[in-house]
Amino acid sequence: MPPVIPPAPQRMPARFADATRARQAALAFDLQRLPAEYYVNPYPTYHALGEYSPVHRLPDGGYFLSRYADCVALYKDTCAFSSDKKREFAPKFGQSLLYEHHTTSLVFNDPPLHTRVRGIIAGSVASPCAAAARACAAFFQSRHLWVKAEPITRAPSRCP
Repeated sequence: MPPVIPPAPQRMPARFADATRARQAALAFDLQRLPAEYYVNPYPTYHALGEYSPVHRLPDGGYFLSRYADCVALYKDTCAFSSDKKREFAPKFGQSLLYEHHTTSLVFNDPPLHTRVRGIIAGSVASPCAAAARACAAFFQSRHLWVKAEPITRAPSRCP
């Protein structure tokens, strides 16, 4: 008996078929209450937001941006928009480890601190260092050699 080949998956539509439905979906969009259809295929909703509500005010007071140019403008204007989450996360997390993580992580820092820290760590993930680390890991993995690592007390000044 020949093997059963499953049918090719059908491509999901990227837009709502009806403009009225698209507009309603965009204006009702709420990240806290997403409809089931969104989880199956979010692309019609994204398209509708870009078309009818590109800078969408969410019920909780936040904004959802769906156009690339708007996201870039927001990202580059660190005077008007900030990644600092201290005011937002203090009531949610209190003085906890989760609060500390979300307020000191590189992701939640603005320039100039973000730029300075990113510059410091960039060297460790640069291609020569990353290639050397991958080669070393592959060597140990291929030989099933597991060794106890010494604790790192300082970052290397350059790649070996």
